[in-house]
Amino acid sequence: MESILIVDNDNKIEFSNPTLHQLFEVDEDKDLTGINFLDFVVKEHWDVVNNQTDSRKSGESSRYELKIITAKKNIKWVSLSVCPRLDTEGNTIGAVATVVDITKMKTLQFELTEILNSVMESILIVDNDNKIVFSNPTLHQLFEVDEDKDLTGINFLDFVVKEHWDVVNNQTDSRKSGESSRYELKIVTALNNIKWVSLSVCPRLDTEGNTIGAFATVVDITKMKTLQFELSESEERFRDIALCTADWLWETDKNAKYTYCSEMVIDSLGYSSEELKGKTPYDLAPPNDQKYMRNKYLEIFENKEDIVNLENRNLHKNGYIKIFLTNGIPILGKNGELIGYRGVDKDITIQKLAEAEISRAQIITEKKNDELKAALANAKKLTQQARQAHRTVSPLSARMNLERTTAMNGLIEMTEILLGTELTPQQSDYAGKIKQSANALKLMIRNEEKKRR
Repeated sequence: MESILIVDNDNKIEFSNPTLHQLFEVDEDKDLTGINFLDFVVKEHWDVVNNQTDSRKSGESSRYELKIITAKKNIKWVSLSVCPRLDTEGNTIGAVATVVDITKMKTLQFELTEILNSVMESILIVDNDNKIVFSNPTLHQLFEVDEDKDLTGINFLDFVVKEHWDVVNNQTDSRKSGESSRYELKIVTALNNIKWVSLSVCPRLDTEGNTIGAFATVVDITKMKTLQFELSESEERFRDIALCTADWLWETDKNAKYTYCSEMVIDSLGYSSEELKGKTPYDLAPPNDQKYMRNKYLEIFENKEDIVNLENRNLHKNGYIKIFLTNGIPILGKNGELIGYRGVDKDITIQKLAEAEISRAQIITEKKNDELKAALANAKKLTQQARQAHRTVSPLSARMNLERTTAMNGLIEMTEILLGTELTPQQSDYAGKIKQSANALKLMIRNEEKKRR
C-alpha cells in the first residue's frame, strides 16, 4: 500500500492513510487532521515545500524529495508525487500526494557519493537537461575548478566548446532512449585551457525505469589526441613524400593479393584501383616472367623480407610492357605473424629504355673504335714500308741527282762561254734559252733534293 496524504492550501492535513502513519511513526488511531504537514518536515526543507505549494496553486503537478522527522524523532528521506486538488469551479483547494520512503536509497546515494569522491576517475552526473547533479574532486581537477566550488545546477555545455555542442545533444537524445555510449569532445576549463576528454555514459533511471539523466566517467585524453594529431601530420607528410617519389602506392594481404592501390596506378598501368584489388603483382607480369616473379614474391613473403629495388616488368592494360622498381615492407601482427605488405612502385621504363639506347650506342662506338684502330695500324704498317723503300732508293737517287747537277753546271758554264763569243742574234737567242732551261732544271733538282731530306 502506498502512503497517501491530502492537504489544503495551507498544507494542513485533511487525510492520511494507515501506511502514512507507519511511515511517520504515528499511532495508527491518532488523527492527523488539522496538523500542518510542515511539522513533519525538517526546517532546512521548508522552502522546498513552500515553493512546491506555490507551483501547485497554479495547477502544476510536481515531484520532489525532502527530509522528514517522524513522531519518534527519526530522520527519513521521502519522495512526494503531488497533484493539485480542484473544486467544482476548477480552483485549487489543496493537494493529493503519494509519499514514498527513499531513506535506504538516499543512504546508498550518500555512500555512493563518498565512494565516487574517493575514486581516481572523474565522475559526472547530470539530469536530462545536462545540468550537473554531482561532480567529484577529480573532475574538478580536470575542469580546473576550485575543489570547494559547487557545480550543481551548472550546465555541462558551459564546459564544452561550441563546435561540439551537437555531439552532446545527440548523445543526450540517445541516452533518453536508454542507450549507453562513449564519445570524445573538447572542453574549455575554468582557466580557459582546451582539453580533449573521453566520456563513457550510461543513463540514470528512476524507480519506474524512466531516464532522468546520465552517469559518466570522464577521462583526459589530451596527450593521446596530441600524439594522434602529430602522428597524422607525420603520416600525411610521409604520404606527400611518397607521392613525390613513387608512381603508385599499394598494400597486399598475406597472400600477395592487392587490398589497396592508389589512384595513380591508372596513369602507370591503365587499371583502376578497384580493378587491381584481388590480383597479385605477378598477375601483371608478361607470361614469360610470371613463374619467376611468382616464386620471387613467395620467397619474400615466406621469409617476411623487405622488398628492395626489385625490378619487374608489367603489362599495361593496352598490352605494352612497362618496367617498375618495387620497394616494400612487411606488415606484422602483435605476435609477429604476417598480415601483408605495404610498398611503392616507381615507373622506370623511360630510364631503362635510355639505358638500353646508351648501351647500343656504346657497342656501336666500340665497333667504330676497333675499325679506327685497325685503320691506324694499317697506316702505320704502310708508313714503315714506305720508309724502308725510301731508305733503299735514297743512295741511288742521290748519285743520280749529283750526276744531273754536274751535267747541268757544265751545260750552264759552256753556254755562258758561248754567249761571250760573237754570235748572230738568232744564235744568241738560242744560247740564252739553253741557259734559262738549264737553270730551271737545276732548280727543280735542288727542290727535289730538299724534299727528300
